[in-house]
Amino acid sequence: LTQSLTRIAEVAERLITGSHCAIQVASANGHSFNQIVAPSLVQAYADAITGVGLPNTTTPGGLVLATGSSIVADDKSSSGIAPSIWTAAAPYKLRAFWGCPLQDQNGDVFGVFLMFFAAPTAPDSDDAQLLESLVSLARYAIQNGRRLADLYSADQRFASLAASIPGVVYQRIVTPDGEIRYTYISEGAKDLFGVSAEEILADPNALFIDGAPSTDEETLEQLALVH
Repeated sequence: LTQSLTRIAEVAERLITGSHCAIQVASANGHSFNQIVAPSLVQAYADAITGVGLPNTTTPGGLVLATGSSIVADDKSSSGIAPSIWTAAAPYKLRAFWGCPLQDQNGDVFGVFLMFFAAPTAPDSDDAQLLESLVSLARYAIQNGRRLADLYSADQRFASLAASIPGVVYQRIVTPDGEIRYTYISEGAKDLFGVSAEEILADPNALFIDGAPSTDEETLEQLALVH
């Protein structure tokens, strides 16, 4: 996920002249930003705008997250922007920012897409179209990353459960022509058949080598009993 967001941020900086992109991801409980990707932003400022509790309106990302709306703050006279935001940005010579919320299909905001500038700057129509595309990419990357993390966590829980069950837990596909393939088999296969799960997944015929059960029927009978 970090690599994907970094690439998106780098593309944003290349396409929008003079910009510094930052993508912030909120924690699952929404109480903080637990990740920021900002390839060209000064690290001290990136840390400063990330290491605050949420909700708040004292940082650009916090303001976008709190309002759930896109914000264009093209200079200090922009309305609704807390003076503390400009005070914190001043040492880093940042005088404008654009912010877009990253929302799921239910409208819940889980992150922000920010563009910072050293001079008062407002997006033109081309910039607005680019931002829309980049925000969509960032939204997809984060949501996909979270789905993969959830799947990995579920797999780990299942593997832990399978390891605690005596015998073997497996999933097997048998094609109409009789070909057998295992899509999952627990580590208990090693104790029962003398062949590791990895070997069976790579080659189902590993069940029938020397030291494993001597016949297909015997092996399938044992698997049927322990499934």
